[in-house]
Amino acid sequence: ADDPEIPEILGASELSKTCETPGVLPTRMMVLEDVLDLCDTHAQCTVAAACLSLAETFPPGTITRLDLGRHLLMACPALRAVQDADTTTGLDVLRNCFRLLMGAEVWSNVGGWYATHKSEVGAGTKERMDMASKIAPESLGMMHEARDEVRGAIALLLLDRDTVLILPTTPGPAPELHTDSAATEAWRRKTLQLTCISSMCGTPQVTIPMVYPGGDGPYGLSFIAGCGQDQMCLDAARAWGGAVAEAFPAIVAAEMSRPRDAGEGNDRAGAGTGVGAGANPRTSGSEYGPEP
Repeated sequence: ADDPEIPEILGASELSKTCETPGVLPTRMMVLEDVLDLCDTHAQCTVAAACLSLAETFPPGTITRLDLGRHLLMACPALRAVQDADTTTGLDVLRNCFRLLMGAEVWSNVGGWYATHKSEVGAGTKERMDMASKIAPESLGMMHEARDEVRGAIALLLLDRDTVLILPTTPGPAPELHTDSAATEAWRRKTLQLTCISSMCGTPQVTIPMVYPGGDGPYGLSFIAGCGQDQMCLDAARAWGGAVAEAFPAIVAAEMSRPRDAGEGNDRAGAGTGVGAGANPRTSGSEYGPEP
């Protein structure tokens, strides 16, 4: 929903029964730098827009940076154990683990139906269902162990109930209708690395949608909080969504007009120094503070 009132109204009744800290807004944010590496310039600018527009809310030292994939590989032995030659980063290992667990679950639920309706589905669905059919249930033990370890590691990161992870919701706009299959699959792979974090961990995530005049999109900025902090996510979107979305077009314009170093293209914002360094110096690598 593009109106933060809607999800809050829909969730208020149920969340009142389970929410651990109603009415509390985050006071610390962790920017996921390895997620930014997967995103285009405009998606990266969603994070810059948040850091700039919320500068008075988050004083120095309360916005930190984190390479989440590297952190999870260090903290989770089972996740390292399922890494293979095709998954070179921590987020990609997480994506593959989630993909296999999800595929096995899908096959157990609809595999029988698919066997009799295979001719009715598209090529992409057919490819993924055929993959799911080949997942041996006995091979998933380590995947389940990895998921449990990842959930524990994320819970420790968000142990302070006023902390949220901040990231673009997707790496960029969805591919156009007739984009070739290789490019579409590359976009899906990147997207799943972003969206599998909450899916693997069972944590609440809320998105603030954003657009800028004459541009592709929509884009989105996500907050991920600890388990039971659903209301805090909704309250954050309601309190800050308008200001962040309003700041976004100016951040994009400033970033796109920033002088580039030789060899630096326009597909990254502040490449090598953090997101939107030209548009928002607050979010350069030196301004986040030490990496946890």
